[in-house]
Amino acid sequence: MSRSLSSVGMVWLVGLPGSGKSTVGAAVARRLRRPFVDLDHEIEKAAAQTVAGIFTTEGEAGFRRRESRVLRSLVVGSPPRPVVACGGGIVEGEGNRALMAGAGAVIWLDLPLEKALARCRRRPEVRPLMAEAAAYRRRLEMRIPLYRALGCRVDAGGAITQVVTRVLSVLA
Repeated sequence: MSRSLSSVGMVWLVGLPGSGKSTVGAAVARRLRRPFVDLDHEIEKAAAQTVAGIFTTEGEAGFRRRESRVLRSLVVGSPPRPVVACGGGIVEGEGNRALMAGAGAVIWLDLPLEKALARCRRRPEVRPLMAEAAAYRRRLEMRIPLYRALGCRVDAGGAITQVVTRVLSVLA
């Protein structure tokens, strides 16, 4: 993939919950001198409640509708060429995948499932789908081929600085 960074539109970070999308995304945005957007935070602002609260009041289907709406609004009216950390399940919507692919570079932060789960267990209150461990694991395993098909794979293991350097090299 040979292109200059100036020609890259939006940068979308996807991957399993716990893969570091928000942390890596903020660091990549700083390095690129671009705005950073955390999609879950934007959903929370629009809903005036937390992701967990949305899941409680509207269920997963309600959350996914909100997620798709906020994604569309970012593509249409976002700050110039932001780096966007997406929720882990955004790839489940075919329309979401098409929007991201059409609006910029999609980077898949690949972290082994067990490591991602271990990171998520540190903050279960922000992972509404983790309540049923076996179902959560199956859901995450189902997403991996979607990440693989959509994005350029970057190894998300190691120090944040290493992961940021890997993302930047893929974008260069």
